[in-house]
Amino acid sequence: ELDPNHIISLNRLGYYYVRRKMFDLAEQTFKQYIAIAPHVANAYDSYAEFLITRQRYDESFVLLEKCMEVDPEWMVGYAKIGELYAFKGMHKKAIEYYNHSLELIEDLPTIRFVYNWKAASLYSLGEYNNVITLFDELGEIMHSGEMYIFELDRYEWPLHMSFFLGDFEQVLYFAHQYDNFVERNLSNFPEPNALRFTAKLRMALAHGLVGNRIESDRLLSLAGQMVFDLGLPALANKWYQTILGWLEIHRGNYEQAIVCFETDEFDLLLAKYWHGYAYQQAGYEETAQEIYSEIRPYYTYTFPYALCMGKLSGK
Repeated sequence: ELDPNHIISLNRLGYYYVRRKMFDLAEQTFKQYIAIAPHVANAYDSYAEFLITRQRYDESFVLLEKCMEVDPEWMVGYAKIGELYAFKGMHKKAIEYYNHSLELIEDLPTIRFVYNWKAASLYSLGEYNNVITLFDELGEIMHSGEMYIFELDRYEWPLHMSFFLGDFEQVLYFAHQYDNFVERNLSNFPEPNALRFTAKLRMALAHGLVGNRIESDRLLSLAGQMVFDLGLPALANKWYQTILGWLEIHRGNYEQAIVCFETDEFDLLLAKYWHGYAYQQAGYEETAQEIYSEIRPYYTYTFPYALCMGKLSGK
């Protein structure tokens, strides 16, 4: 209202409408963004992402090409086009574009995102060992750039993939790797206590999955005490409740799992999927489908999205 040409607010408003499923208003807002700033590549990018959520892929492709016309230095554009091919199920084509973008991009956080998208396509193709190799490669890149917090991806995402595949021994293996890495690098983390907490949670999950109930409960108790002793933020308690929810699912206690997920209120794709799964297994199919519906239109082809959609499509 104060400044109709304030494009940053306009862009955020468009995404807000998407999240609220107010799609007509979202589209109107993104079009307004382009009309006001036709020289800004992000305007076309944002509208393209919206169109992906509506499965209007051909229209989105035109806008992504326009992005690269407006800004030839927009190197992530190749990755975005790859992402579009991924949404169309053309994962080999997507990987070609991801590889091309990785030849050009030097910014480490952006490289991390593209690796994440590439891993999603490899997972969708059933190339699980290549996913692990890819994240290991990413870990080396992040390590060389001293971005140790991102190096955790080399253990975090293979852990979740193994969880989704039901390979619990592998979950335990990657949980150990995660924990060992955190302990070796405490001085390199801005919030070492928070990382130790997450490491213990993952160890508790892994031990619970392989049947080591006593060790799992011990680690959960330790992590629970850390929440209070260390004054960790609310996010820590969300992760704690999520881990509890996953363990309750594994134990077949679906009603209790629902309580955990309702308590955590974690706006995380992985948590959303298992929340829906708990409702489904407890016999609440309609509620489960409502939760699943929040996952399907997610606007970017991230690795967690691939995990969830693989389960929802029966793959």
